[in-house]
Amino acid sequence: EIDPVIQKLGAEHHPDRPFFLHLSYVDPHDPYDPPEPYSEMFRPDEMPDPLPRRWAGSKALEKKRAFAGFEEIAGDVAAVRELRALFHGSVRLIDDQLGRVVRFLEGRGLWENTVFLFTTDHGELLGDHELITKGVAHYDAGVRCPLIVCGAGVVPGVSARLSCTLDFCPTFCEWAGLAHLPPLEGRSFAGACRGEASPGWRDVTVESDHVPELHPSVRSIVTDDGWRLTVFGESGYGELFDLNADPAEQRNLYFDEAYTGKKVALLERHVRAYLRPLQVQSYRNLPVQRGRRHRAAPGFGLRDDVLQLGAETDP
Repeated sequence: EIDPVIQKLGAEHHPDRPFFLHLSYVDPHDPYDPPEPYSEMFRPDEMPDPLPRRWAGSKALEKKRAFAGFEEIAGDVAAVRELRALFHGSVRLIDDQLGRVVRFLEGRGLWENTVFLFTTDHGELLGDHELITKGVAHYDAGVRCPLIVCGAGVVPGVSARLSCTLDFCPTFCEWAGLAHLPPLEGRSFAGACRGEASPGWRDVTVESDHVPELHPSVRSIVTDDGWRLTVFGESGYGELFDLNADPAEQRNLYFDEAYTGKKVALLERHVRAYLRPLQVQSYRNLPVQRGRRHRAAPGFGLRDDVLQLGAETDP
């Protein structure tokens, strides 16, 4: 129930006190079994066909295809359509529950002073490329996540900028009015929600999976100019897609000699993206002076122009 949650936060008894609520749902998630009426809400024949398989030679993807016995129906379009209809029912179930939260906030006069953010931790392949759920297959359907922000101070619009979960912490902190933050990998997108331009934002975002007992390390980058490069930690296999020309990811250019130069350039961007966290100072190792931690300048000396932790100047 929503009322006890809000009461626990103190919003009932302390209406002027800010609150933060993290509300997490498991659905939509395999095994895709929403309750009635959601299980009957969408028809399989209304669902789009899954994208064809266009990969071969990857042990990690072969294991993914076999996950939970999916290989038994991976090529059965009718079965996949039924699975997709159930998934859409699960999505509608969550939509309705979020609607209850919004109506509650509106009814209590809290909506105009509340920022509401919805996102997920991953997408779902749902039979695309003859694969299921999430994981090592970094196809668009699996790694693209919704990010919807509305409420107080949010200017309506659509942004095509790359973002990732690392950006949530500094964004929430900015909304909360916190001026001093430790060094962070993420960047606040609160300005974008206010309709502000952010030149030089982020040119790549990174995805990785590493479960040694199931599959070798799989690492990907998606670039702001529409490319996806994936390096599998196994002999010889990789993926390179031009997402602008091939949004369905049907033509793997990784082994195409005509794209060798592009592959090399993206591999360099890939390495730089994975080295970037090493450039962020570890909070626990920051020097302490007069009882406070401070950012360190190159050479490990304190910066004269940045004495307060979290000042506007980047390290």
